[in-house]
Amino acid sequence: MKDKVTLIIILHNRHANLDRLLEFYRDFDFPIVIADSSEKAHSFSEKKDLVKYIYTPGITYTQKIELAVNQISTPYVALCADDDFVIPEGLFECVSFLDQHDDYSTAQGLILRYYKDTIKHQVRFDLLYKGDYSLHSDKPTERLERLFNPYKSLLYAVHRTSVLQEVFKDAGNAFTNLYLNEYLASIGPVLLGKTMDLPALYQVREHSDSSDDKTAINLDIIVKDEKYTQELSCFIKHLCEIRPGEIKLDRKTLREKILSILKEYTLVIEEYRSLNIPFKKKIGKLVMAVPYIGAHYVRKKRYEESMKNIQGYLGEGDFKTLKQIEVLLKNEKA
Repeated sequence: MKDKVTLIIILHNRHANLDRLLEFYRDFDFPIVIADSSEKAHSFSEKKDLVKYIYTPGITYTQKIELAVNQISTPYVALCADDDFVIPEGLFECVSFLDQHDDYSTAQGLILRYYKDTIKHQVRFDLLYKGDYSLHSDKPTERLERLFNPYKSLLYAVHRTSVLQEVFKDAGNAFTNLYLNEYLASIGPVLLGKTMDLPALYQVREHSDSSDDKTAINLDIIVKDEKYTQELSCFIKHLCEIRPGEIKLDRKTLREKILSILKEYTLVIEEYRSLNIPFKKKIGKLVMAVPYIGAHYVRKKRYEESMKNIQGYLGEGDFKTLKQIEVLLKNEKA
C-alpha cells in the first residue's frame, strides 16, 4: 500500500499521543506524514523510512493541512488527529473501493469513539454514527443537500489526493475556524464526487469534554455573530471557486444555496444544544454519587450497553484491534 495512500497525522502539543500512534502503526507499509505545529519539535527515538516529519509552529490548522496535502504523492490521503486512530484494514478497504469507482471522491467506514474518562478503568467504545451516510447522487447540489441531512463529517475520510489538494488550495488565506476546516473537507469533496460508507471498522476517535471540537466556535455561532461575517463570506467564496463543471448554477446562486444549507444546519446544532439531559443520564449521575459502589456500577452498566450495541457491527478481528488500542491507551505515560 506504500504507493497508494498516505496518512497525515495532525499533531499539536501532544507528543505522547504521537508516540502511541507510531506504536500502533509499527508494522505499517504506507507513508505517514506528521504535520506538527507544537510549541516544541518532537524528538524521535527511531527513524522510519516511510515517516516524514514537518515542523511548522505558529501556523493555523488550515495552513497546516494545506501545506501537508501539497506534499503528498500517493493517489489517496487520509487525515488522522493525534488523539484518534485510523484503522489500517479499513483504510485499505476504502482505497480499494476508490480504485474501482472513479466517480467517488471519498470513502470511509464505521467510526467508533472511546471515552477518555474510562481509560483508567475498562475503556468504553461505542458507535459514533449509525446507518449508511453514502451520497450516490450524480448531482453535486443534491449530494450537498443530503450531506447535512443527516450530517457525517468527511474530514478524516480517505480522499483522492488531487481532490483534497484542490479543496484546500489557498484555504489558509480564507479562514481559520476549526469547524470551517471540517465543513470544507466535507463540502468540497462532495461537490467534486460521490461518497461511500463501507461496513469496515475505519476509525476510533477520542471523546472528551475538553477536546477541541467541544470548545471551538461552531457554525450556529459563526452564522449569527457579526464578527464572523467576513470569515464565513470568505469560506463560502472559497467553496464556490472549487465547484465542478456539472454545477450549472452561477456563483451568486451557488453561494446563496450553500449559505441556505448552512443556515438550515445551524437549526440542528441549536436543537442539539437545547436538549435537556435525558432522564437515564440524570439517574446515572445520582447513582454515581453513591460512595464506593456508585461509580463502578454506572461504568459497568454503560460498558455492557456499549458492547451490546457494537456487537452486530464488528468482527472478531475488530475486537482484537480495539484491545490493542485499549492497551496503548492504558500504557501512555504522559
